[in-house]
Amino acid sequence: MCGNIEASVGEDVFKSEMYLKMVEAEGYSSERGRMFHLHKHYLGHLICGEIKLAITLRLLAGGSYLDLAALYVCGFTYVYEIFHYVIGAWICNTEIFNIDFYKNLTDDDEMKKASTAFASGTSHGIMYGCIGALDGWLVKIKAPSGRDGVENVGGFFSRKGFYALNVQVIVDKWKRVIWYSINCRGGEHDSTAFKRTSLYNLLVEKSSELARKGWFIVADSAYSIRSFVMTPFDNVGHGSREDDYNYFHSSCRIW
Repeated sequence: MCGNIEASVGEDVFKSEMYLKMVEAEGYSSERGRMFHLHKHYLGHLICGEIKLAITLRLLAGGSYLDLAALYVCGFTYVYEIFHYVIGAWICNTEIFNIDFYKNLTDDDEMKKASTAFASGTSHGIMYGCIGALDGWLVKIKAPSGRDGVENVGGFFSRKGFYALNVQVIVDKWKRVIWYSINCRGGEHDSTAFKRTSLYNLLVEKSSELARKGWFIVADSAYSIRSFVMTPFDNVGHGSREDDYNYFHSSCRIW
């Protein structure tokens, strides 16, 4: 990821490992010491790209901005500025990261690569054919208002007790988001939200071809089973064939 970003934005913007080695050569033995003098000496505010990316990922994982400011030796008021910059300019920049899942569906080599990855590890090859893991994500929002021209405000109130958007997401074995849709309100069921996407319509159109090639997406029981969407069995007995299938299905879906 760091290499892709640096190649796109340039070394001057990213100030990567080569830059840190130069500082290390000046005699700062402590990692924190090197970072502190780096920030202070060069422009007074510089934080290298690796650190910006680390701060962003750890915030996404639930880290405290106060802990991260102390860990990476930067001002705590700057942590969220870093976060929004990295998300907007790097992670969500399609010129740096752009996985076209629609195009990949027509590329057998890409599908084989994705399927082989899911089939490795705990799947023991049993789930070969899986090309992505699908799930819904409720993104919390402020309560919309009728004054904003929003009809059926209650439709945004989710089953988890807050107003939200229902985001449909597919990731690959490397945990990369390869497709997403932000079209539905938080009160809508995951299965309904997925069926309202252009990807679902494309999968229906290509269902015979996908079935012939053995490609499919794994999803939880909130979704309707189709030839291209494999879901787990409900109410299975321990040790049954259905229970075995659910285990290997989960090993793919957990990503």
